[in-house]
Amino acid sequence: MSKTQTQTQTQAANSPTLQLRGQHAVREGITPGFPVTTDLESSPFYAVQTGDTRTVLPTFSTPEEERTYRKEHLALVFRILHRQKLSEGIAGHCSVRDPVEPDTFWVNPQGKSFARMRASDLVRCRVSDGKMIEGRGPTDASASSIHSQVYRVRGRGGDSGIESIVHVHGPHSKAFSSMGRVLDMISQDACAYHDEMVLVPFGGAVFDNREGERIANLLGHRKIAILQNHGALAVGKLSIDEAAWW
Repeated sequence: MSKTQTQTQTQAANSPTLQLRGQHAVREGITPGFPVTTDLESSPFYAVQTGDTRTVLPTFSTPEEERTYRKEHLALVFRILHRQKLSEGIAGHCSVRDPVEPDTFWVNPQGKSFARMRASDLVRCRVSDGKMIEGRGPTDASASSIHSQVYRVRGRGGDSGIESIVHVHGPHSKAFSSMGRVLDMISQDACAYHDEMVLVPFGGAVFDNREGERIANLLGHRKIAILQNHGALAVGKLSIDEAAWW
């Protein structure tokens, strides 16, 4: 064995980071390659075990810089939803609150495929009435009606304020919406949605702010609404990434 190899192995043995068991683990009945360590803080599960998060939002020098970040992430969310087969061509809409003028929000224009969405395609609408004030448009009537009213009812900041909304007609959410039910709390994965999901009875196609307000009021403080015979809607308190994750 060369001197370099010996030094490398010695450094690895003294390292506080995760190390892998050798092949002898097979004879001991232990899964080979399973990470072991006595340094708990180096474990990839340490943050989860202690209730902390490893994901933090970036800081911005100006509201305009944050606006660019939010629009780029919104455009990326559309493409991810398409890649995950959670979109139906041009159906569905996602939005994020504008940090420069928080009484407005950015949303996708009508007729643009999720797969081809860019930040420059997004249009800006008012929270108060859903009217478009920036962009080439046009906007989807249901998008402006639902999103404007959910932003208005939930507000910003505090326990119930929101910064983003995602609405899609994914195959799984449509299955639950057509059956008129939400998830049963029968697994640890489902429990992430405990008291965070509500069924919104079908009230017809959304063409005005009154139906959008009804959906917003039934959603209440929760994160997810199953829209009966329609699809699903999720909100994020901090970012568009959060709403898309739900």
